[in-house]
Amino acid sequence: MKCPGCKYIRKRIETVPEWQCPKCGIAYNKHPDYIPKSHFKVILMYKKYPKDDQVKVNRIYVYLRRIQFDIEHIQIAFVNKNGSVSRIELSNELIENKAEIFQILSTNRKLKKNHKNAIINIILKETESNELTENVERKKVIRYRAKRINQKDFYIRTVLPIVGIIIILLLIYTAYRYYMCLDWDFCYFNPY
Repeated sequence: MKCPGCKYIRKRIETVPEWQCPKCGIAYNKHPDYIPKSHFKVILMYKKYPKDDQVKVNRIYVYLRRIQFDIEHIQIAFVNKNGSVSRIELSNELIENKAEIFQILSTNRKLKKNHKNAIINIILKETESNELTENVERKKVIRYRAKRINQKDFYIRTVLPIVGIIIILLLIYTAYRYYMCLDWDFCYFNPY
């Protein structure tokens, strides 16, 4: 099992209980990103294609779809974390038992437990990869904001004090000129 917090992959022999991550020590089910495998229900669609409004949350729809030249491909439909329907075509790279699942879908039999677990793992990997891309985009936004904050910080720490010093020097200069002109002997603009 992979920890949803620190992404540590649990080994077969660990000294901590099964519900706890050996690396960070959190309970798996207490983390907000934890999705248990028993949370999903795998539904086989024989000779049917589920529409987007038929796909429900926490259900995985496995069906055959004709794409080109009457060749059928296995596809999976599920609702992702954003609430939109995702459809994935099963390829040989994603699952080893593709031929067995194809036969089961063609003959109205039930999926075996290892097939269900393989399909659920594919979906968990897909949602995890989507989360990783979202995290990368979030980091880019945070870096951009940090850059803007650094520019603001530059203006606040360097430009504003310089402008303040210039204003203070101008005030001192005008005050000096004013007080010097009280005594007309030292004034530059002596009317006499």
